Amino acid sequence: MPAIAEQLVVSQSTVRNHLAHAFKKLGVHSQQELLRRFWV
Repeated sequence: MPAIAEQLVVSQSTVRNHLAHAFKKLGVHSQQELLRRFWV
């Protein structure tokens, strides 16, 4: 997450919050689960 935050010039907590909301809407709990859902 630090690299994402640095690229977007936002705090790590902002990235974490956005990811958490996206995961909740998509019904997943991790990046790995997200990738499995779309690349299987």
